[in-house]
Formats: sequence, structure tokens, C-alpha cells
Amino acid sequence: MGLVKGGIAIYGMTMKITLEDIAKKAGVSTATVSKCLNNRPRISKKTKQNVLAIAKELGYGIPKEALVPGIKTAFIIHKKNIAVNSDPFYSLVMSAMQESLEAQKGQLILLTLSPREENISYLQTRLEQLTIEAVVICGQDFSPDFIIELANSIQQPIILVDNYLPKINCYSVVNDNFQGAYMMTQYLLQLNHQRIGFISGPLRNISFLERLQGFHSALISASIKPEPDLEMIFNSDNWLNPKDPWGYEATLSLISSNNPPTAIFAANDLLAAECIQALTSKNLKVPKDISVVGFDDISIASLTAPPLTTIKVGKRTLGKLAAALLLCHNLPQGNYKVVVPPQLIIRNSAMTIIPDTKSP
Repeated sequence: MGLVKGGIAIYGMTMKITLEDIAKKAGVSTATVSKCLNNRPRISKKTKQNVLAIAKELGYGIPKEALVPGIKTAFIIHKKNIAVNSDPFYSLVMSAMQESLEAQKGQLILLTLSPREENISYLQTRLEQLTIEAVVICGQDFSPDFIIELANSIQQPIILVDNYLPKINCYSVVNDNFQGAYMMTQYLLQLNHQRIGFISGPLRNISFLERLQGFHSALISASIKPEPDLEMIFNSDNWLNPKDPWGYEATLSLISSNNPPTAIFAANDLLAAECIQALTSKNLKVPKDISVVGFDDISIASLTAPPLTTIKVGKRTLGKLAAALLLCHNLPQGNYKVVVPPQLIIRNSAMTIIPDTKSP
């Protein structure tokens, strides 16, 4: 197992060279290294040659002779996300993958499956009809049993994006949900919040589970015992039903208690937006009366009133890394997890509270 500090971590194999390593040795910024490696303009020939030479010396990157040109890949997603082109998360993952594959004369084909179509024989037939050479399964809406059975039934390599299963031989590209939630909770604690509500979708979704675990870990590190009464977990797949918005209802429940939280951490930005709507309906101002933060940094995060403090998930990075893995042959076989680091995005939805120092 290898962990890269300050960058992308790859668990299960030794790949420890990062942009930071190259930048340090070359005496340039990581941004300059990235531009050199991606053949971007406005970089001097001397700097580019130096960076590329150091990258090669350190063993970083995928040499051109290792690339598989023209690979035809199926991007499989659950039918509940059928409007993937307008989905604020997966549309960016898919577009980044498509750009990377097409740059190598590859092709990305979108396949959406309903629960009724979670049938191995059906999918095998579709893959054969389309002459698919590799499979990317995006999200966590398919059952683990279905994915495991598929992996054992087809010859094509499989890459999971925004999902991880330890029992199959494949690469997974995921966000560091635990660390992101830990960072956000620490941030709220630094703003003097002690009672923090947490709103989440179903915990069988590994992203939600890891975010709850990161939330708990940060509280415990600050000697604060997690309180179940402050956690609103919706354990149904219908948690995003617009006719019955869970974030809205959960927020009303939290603020109706005798000792409501001073901040609410929503496990994604859609829930956070619903949270702000609920608070507004009760004439509570964010963040003056209560702070609200989210996770993912989808487009709505900058459009809420006020703009949402959140954790940025590198959605395009997920897509580009998945494409890079597909394009690289002779990768070792096994179960490997590529972890993209999170980033705290501070906007205007959280503020410092002044601790109550009055005597009882």
C-alpha cells in the first residue's frame, strides 16, 4: 500500500511520485509541472524540457508507447441518473473521460441500466453488440453483487468511479470522503461550533458512510461525543425525491428540538440547498442564525443564498484518472484504489459564533 501526501493516493501498489516531487526537484510550481506534462502553451522550451526530463527520471507519468489507442469504453450508470448530461456531478466525470479518451482516438459510449436491466446476460449481449473493450461503472446505485458477478463474467477490464469494492480485481477512482468530512468538521469547530447537525442520505452509499465517519472522527478528536439526536440519516433510495425533500424535512426536525445545532453539515450540496430553503422558510438567516455547509462543490453551491461553504470533489480529476488507467496497458492485476484529495471551499454560509460565557 502506498500513500502520497498532498496529492493523489494509490492504495495497493507502489506509485509514490507526485507533481509536488517533480516541482520540488525542478524548482517550479506544481501548476507549471502540470502545464508541462499536459503540453500547455506559455511555458518556455527550457523549462518544459527540464520538467519532462525530471519526470522521466523519477518514473512519473504514462509513456506514449504504453498507451492503448482507440479503446472503446462503456460508461455505465444507473437509470435514475439518466439525465447524466445535466447531472451536476457525473456529467463532469463523463466529459473529462470523454476528452481524454478522444485525445487518444478512443470512444466513450453511455449505457444506462434500470434495476430491471441489472442482468448479466443482457449486459454481456449489449457489450458484444457495441464491441466494447473496457467498462467503467460510475456511482453506487448498482448492487455490489451485480458488479462482482459482472467482473467475473466478462473479459473486459472494469474501472469503478465514485465507488469501491474490496472483493474484485479492478481499479477504483474515488474521492477521499473521510478526509473531506474531517476537514469540514474541523473548520466548523474552529468557528466555535460545538453542536453540529449532520444530514445524510443512506449509509449503504459508501460516500455517505465515509463522510459520517469523518464527521465522527473530527468530533472525537476535539473531545466531543457524537450525538445521535443531531444526525438525520435517510435510509431509503428515495432520499432525493423532489416531492418530499429530505434535506428540508431533516432541517425542520433539527431546529425544532429544545437544543438545536448552531451549524448543520449536509453530506452533499443538494441536501445543503434544501437545508437553506427550510431555514429561510422559518425566517432564520444563514449564517447569522445558523451555519450551513455541504460537500461536493457542484454548480448549485455557488448559487445558493448565501453561497455555500463546501468540500470540493475533483469531478473532472476522477474522470481523467479513470481514462488514464484505461489507456495504460500492462498495469498490475489486483484490487487498487486511487484516491483524489478533497479541498475546502470557504464561501459565506458559515461564520464564527461567540461562545456563551454568561453564568447559569
